[in-house]
Amino acid sequence: MIGGALLAAGVPATAAAGPTIVDLGMLPGDTDSSAVAINDGGVIVGSSTNGTRRRAVRWSTGGTITDLGVPAGDTSSSASGVNAGGVVVGYSSRPAAPPYPPYVLVYQPVRWAPDGTMTVLPLLPGTTTGMARGINDAGVVVGNSGSFPVRWEIDGTITKLPLSGSGSAQGDHINNHDVVAGWAAISSPSNQHAARWANGGFTDLGTLSGDSNSWTEGINDAGVVVGFSYPTDAERAVRWTVGGVIQQLPSLAGGGSGRANGINDSGAIVGYDGPYLGSYRHAVRWNTDGTITDLGTLSGSVDSRAQGVNAGGEIVGVSFVSGKSHAVRWPH
Repeated sequence: MIGGALLAAGVPATAAAGPTIVDLGMLPGDTDSSAVAINDGGVIVGSSTNGTRRRAVRWSTGGTITDLGVPAGDTSSSASGVNAGGVVVGYSSRPAAPPYPPYVLVYQPVRWAPDGTMTVLPLLPGTTTGMARGINDAGVVVGNSGSFPVRWEIDGTITKLPLSGSGSAQGDHINNHDVVAGWAAISSPSNQHAARWANGGFTDLGTLSGDSNSWTEGINDAGVVVGFSYPTDAERAVRWTVGGVIQQLPSLAGGGSGRANGINDSGAIVGYDGPYLGSYRHAVRWNTDGTITDLGTLSGSVDSRAQGVNAGGEIVGVSFVSGKSHAVRWPH
C-alpha cells in the first residue's frame, strides 16, 4: 500500500539545531569504528577495525569499550543488535576454503551473553553460512541461514520463516511481539522488497511508486517499520504503518537521498539524508511532530549517519573524519 509523504520531500519543516555529539572511540590500534544499536539502558554495540580485521564491540554506559572476540577459527566479527538485558547478536567470518578466492567469506551467527560468553548459533541443515541480525527482549534472534530467513529461540532452536515464493530472504529485526521485519527477493534476485512476518504469515511491504526495491532497517513494538525504497540509484527514507501503508519521509533542504535506520516506541525515527548526487550525508532525526532535525557531525567531518535510537531518545551512529569512521553518540 502506498501513502503520501509525511511532508513534501525536500521542503520539510526543520526543527532546531541538533544535540551535541560524542566520539565513542575505538579499540587500541584501530583506525575505524561504528555504532549500530543502543538499548534502553545505554549499552551500545557495533564494531572496530584496523583495516585487516574487524571486532564486534560493546560500549558500557560509562563509555568503556570491550572487544567481544571471535569464535575459534574465524578472523572477524561484527555486532548488529543488543536487547534490554545486554545480550548482543551479530556474526563472525573467515575466508572460504579453496578453491574459493580469499575475499569470499563464510559467516557464522553469534550471540554474546552480558558476561561475554560467546555462542555460535546453529544453521539449517544443508546451509553453510548465516548471520544473526536482530534480537528482542525475550532473547529471540532473527537472521538468515544460507538464503533462508530464520529465527532462533532462546535455547538455540532454529526455525525457517515462511515465504510466499522461492527467492532468498532475511529477517533483520524483531520486536517484543515477535513481529519480524526484513527483506525478500520477490520477482528476481535483483528485486528485493521489504517484508514483515507476523502471526505465522508473510507480507510483502512493497515500494514507493516507481521503485523496484525496498529494505527494512528497524521496527518498534507498535509494528511500525522503517527503511528505504529505491530504483537503481537514489535511496528514499520511508516508513510503513502498522497497516502496511508506505510513506516517504521528509528531506533536509537540498537533500532527498537517504535511509531511515531506526525507530523507537515513541515513533522518533533516525537515519541520514543528503543530496541525490552528493558524496556526503548528515545524520537526521525525524521527530514525531513531522519535523526533521539535522544531527550534525564531529568537528572536522562533513558526513555522518544515525543508525539506532533508544526509548530515551539517545542516538548512535557514525561520523567520518579524514576518511575514517568514528562511532558516535548523540545524547538526548
